[in-house]
Amino acid sequence: MTLLAILVSFFIAFCEAGWNMEENYSFEPFYTPQQSLCIKNNIRPDDASMDETEFKIVQGLNGMINTVSFQSKKNSSIYIRHQNNDVKTYQFEDSALFRNESSFFIRERKYFPDYVSIESACYRGRYLRYQYPVLVLNEEKADMDFYRRETSFKLRPSDLIYIGYTYTFSSYTYQDYRIGVKDDGVLVGIKYMSADEYVVTKGLNGQNGTVSFQSAKDSNKYLRHQNFILKLHQYDNTSLFKNDASFFVRENQYFNDFVAFESTNYPNYFLRQQNFNLVLQSEMDLESYIMDASFQPLQCGTNKIGYSFSFESYNAFQYRIGVNKDLTVSLIYMGVDEFTIVKGLNGQVNSVSFQSVANESMYLCEQSSILRMVSFVNTAQMKNGASFFIREKKYFPGYASFESTRNSGYFIATQNDGSLLVQKEISLIAFQKSASFRLVPHGERYIGLSYQLASYNYPTYSISVKPDNTTAIVTGDQVMFTFTKSLNGRFCAASLSLSDSTNSYLRNQSFLIKLDKLENTVSFRNAGSFIIHQNRYYPGCVSFESTKYPGYFIRHEVCVLKLQEEDIEDELYRKNASFKLIVIDDSVIEGEEINEIS
Repeated sequence: MTLLAILVSFFIAFCEAGWNMEENYSFEPFYTPQQSLCIKNNIRPDDASMDETEFKIVQGLNGMINTVSFQSKKNSSIYIRHQNNDVKTYQFEDSALFRNESSFFIRERKYFPDYVSIESACYRGRYLRYQYPVLVLNEEKADMDFYRRETSFKLRPSDLIYIGYTYTFSSYTYQDYRIGVKDDGVLVGIKYMSADEYVVTKGLNGQNGTVSFQSAKDSNKYLRHQNFILKLHQYDNTSLFKNDASFFVRENQYFNDFVAFESTNYPNYFLRQQNFNLVLQSEMDLESYIMDASFQPLQCGTNKIGYSFSFESYNAFQYRIGVNKDLTVSLIYMGVDEFTIVKGLNGQVNSVSFQSVANESMYLCEQSSILRMVSFVNTAQMKNGASFFIREKKYFPGYASFESTRNSGYFIATQNDGSLLVQKEISLIAFQKSASFRLVPHGERYIGLSYQLASYNYPTYSISVKPDNTTAIVTGDQVMFTFTKSLNGRFCAASLSLSDSTNSYLRNQSFLIKLDKLENTVSFRNAGSFIIHQNRYYPGCVSFESTKYPGYFIRHEVCVLKLQEEDIEDELYRKNASFKLIVIDDSVIEGEEINEIS
């Protein structure tokens, strides 16, 4: 190939790329959509504030054609580097070793459309792989589906990082006040604990890097400025409206985690609160202006209502909030307790409560600053103690904090002995770590583990595969299935692969459950993804609901596995749709550990 041909092919590849040099991006892992990957630092490992989520793509430090390096957005002397297969951020060193270990190839659409994989420039065939909670460099294993997923990332432009998500916006000046619509339904200001939420969309005027704010209540209404006053108006297809409703999100130079909103048709004019109204004013070098023009995007967690999670501590990997025999609550290694997020019992706007999956009459509740599991009582004291605000990404990307609705500024926090208290927030990194939890989706704790699936109704029978690839329950056959992340990426779902064949999955086909080789189609991925329901019908059992046909569960009928619509009144249906998880030595592990709380 001639030099000209090489340059032409490089130019074509660059033009087709879903990224641009000298622009900032975050990495969105395949397995955790809507979350930016937080890359640990090797400069001050105990200081989580040094960890990074956004990077500028620059020419590879090794000088090779087509290579790139990832430079910290905050500090241009810090880069992503792999060392001994660990991938972290490092201070720049002027050495050939550093330059080589900080240079990569971006492989577009290597495994999945819209995703990239990142290959080491000095160890070809080794890729960045996200194995929660760390990023590592691993040799390619393209025949393994979970490897392909763990090495696939979306590059999300920093100026578009909010697009597609729903937020409330808290004022810096009055931090319990949020952007909301006044009583007339048109004027917009800041209101105490406003429940108004906005979907961030691409700017209506089409200008690069701009956003618009669509009402979460009425998708045909947007925030726009008119006569320098912010209002909520019905969309109209005019250039004036589109420009008035389009803004730049500017990073705040003064307050961490706060942003400012600049008008697109009035450059250097920013939204600010003034007497609790929101107005557009020219930028001023005044402390009061800076404070009034600063807002914090908050994801309230109300979008998780109806889903179940366990809560994993930031401080202690694999330690999760669990319930003790005396109903006190503490961190437990690989704790099995899960909680359904429901609307706050006290009815406060944007609040939630945490209901036990094992016993729906019980809730996490603060009593005299101690977190306990208590039975529901229809009193204001109980309902207030059991109601919290979920503050997503309050301290760390990918983690949430739980704020009391009864005492503003008080958060659930772990103690040195593993117990949990509701404590007043303090500006120390130790507190921030102790008050941060990862929401582990219901069923995720099974991921990567292998089990026999034994019938609840016929305990000596377990799921097996017949020669025609249909499935049935049989006795004496120790077929193991491995739980994997859901093939369709569905939240709170999983897929089941044959343990000795990572490329074969259980799936619904014409309402029969079959084992088939993976097909890279939407239809197959949906048919092979199931929501795991723990204790749905019987304590210690799981049930599998189709993501393709909600309300339809895997159950056996005359031993054959089928997908059938739920009939909760039918005891035989409930028994035949319930399974226990058995390890290879025939000892029940998950099922018998999950007991109802009495």
